[in-house]
Amino acid sequence: MLGDAERLGLLDGDTPFWELAPEVLGGGYNTRPYVHGEVARLGIPGTRFVDGPRGCVSGHGTAFPVSMARGATWDVALEQEIGEAIGREVRAQGGNFFGGVCINLPRHPAWGRVQETYGDDPHHLGEFGAALTRGAQRYVMTCVKHYALNSMENARFSVDVIVDDETLHDVYLPHFRRVVDQGASAVMGAYNSVNGEWAGQNKVLLTDILRDQWGFAGITVTDFMLGMRNGAAALEAGMDIEEPAAQQRATHLAGQIEAGETSWAAVQRSGCRILSTVLRHYATRTDDEFGDEVMACAGHRALARRAAASGMVLLKNDHVSGAPALPVGDDVTSIAVIGRLATEPNMGDHGSSNVRPPTCTTPIDGIREGFPNAKVVLVADTDPAVVAAAASAADVAIVIVGFGQVTKASSCRPTCCNQSCSSSCHRSLTATTWVPCCKELTDRLGEWVATGPRCDSTLRMWNSSPPPLVPTPGPWWRSWPGERCSPTSGGIRSRQCCWSGTPGWRVGAPWPTCCRGVTTPPVGCRSRSRRLRTICRSLTATPRRSPMTGSTVSDFWTASTSTPPSPTGSGSRTPPLPFRRRRSATTTVAPGCRRR
Repeated sequence: MLGDAERLGLLDGDTPFWELAPEVLGGGYNTRPYVHGEVARLGIPGTRFVDGPRGCVSGHGTAFPVSMARGATWDVALEQEIGEAIGREVRAQGGNFFGGVCINLPRHPAWGRVQETYGDDPHHLGEFGAALTRGAQRYVMTCVKHYALNSMENARFSVDVIVDDETLHDVYLPHFRRVVDQGASAVMGAYNSVNGEWAGQNKVLLTDILRDQWGFAGITVTDFMLGMRNGAAALEAGMDIEEPAAQQRATHLAGQIEAGETSWAAVQRSGCRILSTVLRHYATRTDDEFGDEVMACAGHRALARRAAASGMVLLKNDHVSGAPALPVGDDVTSIAVIGRLATEPNMGDHGSSNVRPPTCTTPIDGIREGFPNAKVVLVADTDPAVVAAAASAADVAIVIVGFGQVTKASSCRPTCCNQSCSSSCHRSLTATTWVPCCKELTDRLGEWVATGPRCDSTLRMWNSSPPPLVPTPGPWWRSWPGERCSPTSGGIRSRQCCWSGTPGWRVGAPWPTCCRGVTTPPVGCRSRSRRLRTICRSLTATPRRSPMTGSTVSDFWTASTSTPPSPTGSGSRTPPLPFRRRRSATTTVAPGCRRR
């Protein structure tokens, strides 16, 4: 039933590269699902990709707290609820494939997208990735990423990670296997090389381990545009779909088959896996359909607020005049809110995980809403004298510090920060998730906020990726808030400014030595597998049937004996740029591994 062009068309995106590239690389990333392998005449929908993990990237969905904040909740049941909500919103946008189960293991202190993963422990990552998969898989196919050993940003297109088998299987792969065992429909490769071969065309990873050892029967997909470097080599290694456009394979694969670099048998193998996974999904997913009314609906926003409040962690709550600084009482009459981030949504970086909610509550808006009887003064000035005067004149000073989307973005470099920073550690990093010059800035803020006659306490908070610790007294908490973590929404006021519990360390992110202050987490309180062994594994949802029940792969596929289609013949797609690069010799050795 499928012609040669349709068979090849299953293996990459449906939109020509030059048509899609400006959207992917510009400001309109994934505003609509990206379609791969649709065959309309046979009713084959293909995969319709929508990114994550903060929510449904297409349309105007709910911006949930970033994964690092959700990992700090230690609540896998809550994460499953979030997965269900995201799955419904993806379906409402016409998607059937959620590419937002990110479980990279952070091992590089300068990884600018550390917020997109849950923590630094394989068991922790696996349990939360499995929970998100359980929830979303009821509505959409889920894709776990980035497989494997992707722990940095700026060198990810050139780095070759050398790792021995023991470390690979004990540290860097267990969380992927956990999510695969949970029933993920797809696995996305990584940009980097592993032991001398690109991850997107690495037979050891894609076939020997993923399929032969783990028994994975789903789809493998590339990371976008540079996720593989040779279409035939990737196909032979076990890579099924090139995402997101008609790119290398659309240009070269037919000729590579004719030249003997790969075969129609390999095309059929990947095509059958793609069709099987799509049919299986439509036969087992819930039959419910959703419209725009589900996007950022009241229930999903309430869930986001609950996750934001639960993910915050109070690190200190010093006593002031014999009583803890928190909670802040209703009798407070003046509050100084210090820092330019107080007026920014700051829900995460503006890269592939960016979600576009219809509304957003900033910290200053939430504080004003939560303390309607208090005079709330915004101090965005960086002049120490101005800041000190404002703090001294207020009952409470709240300092908002952290990184904006530029300084924590995946492509951020040290040039975006003060190059005159005296710290040698700053100059050694290739991205600025942890920037010692920003530590100097927050240290200065701590010095600026005076404890004057009327300033009874100073609350220090941040609402983005973790900044360096500041060795100054006072209560601390950390948060990546999602779209609304306002005082009246179960966020700042009811959980943090009105905190009544005991401070505790529940955060999984690593703390580089260069950024440690006197308030480093106590030894033994970092997340480790033994702290998470009691997390229960929920059962998968009961499968339901769909109108596509009864269809089989053989209904759509017949063995091909014809010659490959001509690149300029009937039904051919416009050949895009063959996006190939020479691989750099740059290498890195994974922690615990030896350099070969």
